[in-house]
This record gives sequence, C-alpha cells and structure tokens, in this order.
Amino acid sequence: MAWRKVEREYFRSLANLCAFYGIDEPDVTEIPYPQNIVHSLQQVSAGLNACSGELELLLLQKDNGRTVLATAKCYATGNKIFYLPVTTLHRLWKGRERIKTVRLAMSLCAYIYQVLDIPFYADESSYLWGTYQTLQEWFMQGEDEWTDEEAHEELMGELLFIQSAGEQVLAEISKKQHLERLEIRTAAYIPHNENERRLRSVCYQACSLKRDFPERSLMASMSADMSEDPSENHLYAEMFIGFYWGGESDVLDEHLMNYLNDHFCECSSGDEARAFQFFNRKPKKECHDLSFEKRAFELLDSAAYTLFRI
Repeated sequence: MAWRKVEREYFRSLANLCAFYGIDEPDVTEIPYPQNIVHSLQQVSAGLNACSGELELLLLQKDNGRTVLATAKCYATGNKIFYLPVTTLHRLWKGRERIKTVRLAMSLCAYIYQVLDIPFYADESSYLWGTYQTLQEWFMQGEDEWTDEEAHEELMGELLFIQSAGEQVLAEISKKQHLERLEIRTAAYIPHNENERRLRSVCYQACSLKRDFPERSLMASMSADMSEDPSENHLYAEMFIGFYWGGESDVLDEHLMNYLNDHFCECSSGDEARAFQFFNRKPKKECHDLSFEKRAFELLDSAAYTLFRI
C-alpha cells in the first residue's frame, strides 16, 4: 500500500536525521499512521530547534516520489529591496560618453541579468513592468484630478520613454558578447575617478563570483517557506529584486516607491535564499552552504550603488 511506502521512507529519513544531529529518535510504535508521523515530526522539530535555531525542518516529496526529511538554512536579506537603476547607463550609452566605462557596465549588467537571472523591468513578464503599467493606468484615469496639466503630460511622457529606453538596454545586456567580455574588460579598464574605481571593484566581484559559481542563478536559490503554501500576500523574489529605471524624475520615483511600500506592507511572508540538506541517507557533514547567495546579494547591493553614480 502507498502509505506503507511513505511511512517506511519517512522513518528511514528520520533515523538519518536524528543520528546526524544527535537527537533522540521518538518512539511512536504504538501510534497508528499518520499520527505517528505527526507526533514524531513535532518532537524532532523541537529537538532540532534546541540544538540549532537557524534550521527549518521540512517533510518533502522529491521529484522521484520519495518521501524525505530535509533541513533548510536561510540567508536573511533584512527586508531590503535590491533594485538596480539603468537611467545613467542608458544616458551615457546613447550619448556615446565614456565608451569604455559604458561597455564595462554593460558587461556587469549582462552577468547579473543573464547568469544571476535578475528580472528587468522592460520584460513584460516582470513584476516591475506590471507596476509601471499600473502607474500609467492610474495617471491616465486620474487625468482630471491634476491641477498642473503640463506636469501630468511630462509624467506620462516619461513613462512612455522609460519603456522604450528599457527595451533598448534590455536588448543590449542580453547580448552574449557583453557577458563573454566581462573579465577582459575588467582587467583592461583604467579608472579615472572614485566612481570608476568603484565600478571596476564591483566588476572584479562579479568576475570572482562567475568564476567560483559558473552558471549559478540567484533567483533559483530563492524560495518560500516550504512548510506552508504561499498566501496571496506573499512577497516573491521578483518583487524586491530587479532592474528598474531609477529615473531622474523625483515625481515618478516617489509614486513608484509609494506603490511598492503599500504593496509590500500587505505581505505576510516572503521568499528567501535557502540551502537544503536532505536525509534520504546520513550525510557525512553539514552542507548548508550559502556563500554564493551571500556574495550575490553583496554584489547586487554594490552594483545598485555604483550604477546610480557612474
């Protein structure tokens, strides 16, 4: 019977986990299925919290259908948003100013977009694309409420412009040549001021991350608490990580941030970077390695600051 297979796989995994963490294995031989699983899971979860408060205990079914226990460790970002502005990069690129700086910045953004898989606001599937569209609809519907007609027209014009500009930058950073030349451009780049030195430093960070974790996607590391189904008020990774316009218009940025703050305040749960350890067999050592996620978020933080100031 199917439930016997689930029970057998669960208790085998439970024994591996208890032996690894030095937790007493619960005696539930007198308790029938499925209450035996519920009771033992509660006891082991309490024991795990006592020896390591940083770990989540999860009961999962893997892709092959096997039931297995796992522990997960999170990398907390502290409710921070990681938005990378592209307005300055677009202006320099279109003005053909500081070509070597622009090319280096393009390579940095290409790595972040193509490999780390960070969403771009001009992509119609992205959360920020939908957000800008919502703002545009609000401004159109509330046209009669504006006392300054010129300011309203200017704001609507900027929304149209940033969509076109974003599509241009997105097409450029999607090119493989920018990604392939990241290391070469970084090594050859000669900075002339503090902002350019910072850009080179951030690109060295990206080169190091790319070398140590080739093809690793940050977005693939993000997940919800797997012990619960995400609610409607869940903060998904693409909502707080992405490229945005980061424009020179204080008015548009103010409307955008107000919208995001209102939306995020309604969220009761959120995605986090998680590293898993499965107990279908007894592991030799703990392997909740979050070094990639830590370095990737540090890179995004540094890149956001630098792209705003290049």
